[in-house]
Amino acid sequence: SCRRSAQKMCCSRWASRAHCWWTKPKNNYHIKAPKGTLVASSGSGDSMVAGFLAGYLQHRDHQRALELAVAAGSATAFSEGLANQQMIFSILKRMKWRYQ
Repeated sequence: SCRRSAQKMCCSRWASRAHCWWTKPKNNYHIKAPKGTLVASSGSGDSMVAGFLAGYLQHRDHQRALELAVAAGSATAFSEGLANQQMIFSILKRMKWRYQ
């Protein structure tokens, strides 16, 4: 039988915040979502996952990865189509991102 389980989990609660839980090491992170006008939510979840992966691969830090994930998902939701890097970094600045 398979005894493996997820060790990391991210979820978003669109307008309020995003949460991440890790079992190894045991940490929890919560980030408030930036304010903005929803234009189209299509693709924002995929953008959040892509942002998390990009942030984690670049920095190897869960908190930084979650911040980039929230910014990428929000930037896509606040625009028509997928957000580009400039849009994402604009959201990060609004979030007072610590890791520039």
